[in-house]
Amino acid sequence: MARLSQEKIDEIRQSVNIVDVIGEHLSLTKSGRNYKAICPFHADTHPSLSISEEKQIFNCFVCGTGGNVFTFLQKHLGISYIEAVEQVANRSHIDLSEYQLEKKPVVHKNQALFDLHTKAKEIYAYYLNTKIGIPALDYLKNRDFNTETIETFGIGYAPSTNVLTSAFKQLGYSELDMYNSGLIIESAQMSDRFNNRIMFPIENNDGEIVGFSGRIYDTKEGANYINSP
Repeated sequence: MARLSQEKIDEIRQSVNIVDVIGEHLSLTKSGRNYKAICPFHADTHPSLSISEEKQIFNCFVCGTGGNVFTFLQKHLGISYIEAVEQVANRSHIDLSEYQLEKKPVVHKNQALFDLHTKAKEIYAYYLNTKIGIPALDYLKNRDFNTETIETFGIGYAPSTNVLTSAFKQLGYSELDMYNSGLIIESAQMSDRFNNRIMFPIENNDGEIVGFSGRIYDTKEGANYINSP
């Protein structure tokens, strides 16, 4: 079977109007040459998602999420890229039966680093909801962060102890990967880069965690934010 070419993908993308597709999922309002909607990718209260019919793209001016019709379906429905392409093709009655659409998992050369960041996000999220995380959680709530926002953005808490170093060792990650991740500082005694900070994970365009920004909250000492290297 033939592989799905970029030309065919472009044909599928151009077969629909992004305004119509997004309009099936969100309530749109005309705003000049564009359309606006409440952004579904963060806790939006005012329409911050802009859809350009002319350019066939969308963009949120608050959380920065954007892309074409495939990107929207991917992120909004939680499906893969090829599944989004298939959805649009089916909508436009474009036959893909002659194409190979096998969804093979992609093993990235930096997969261990992605895994370390994903595990770190889970650990930080856990500690935010423990006894030692109460002051950090109270700080967030006082800044009008509700539970939904915290969970949507994966916000967590890095304790003062070296929780990542301990967890990564127990999980069997190599010291080289731990250092390369930037989450662990190489020294005579390995230590976590982030301590006693509120943690905000940073994603790439594929939704993989590639870094963190750690926010100070209970002292005026040190930088307000420390970012992954």
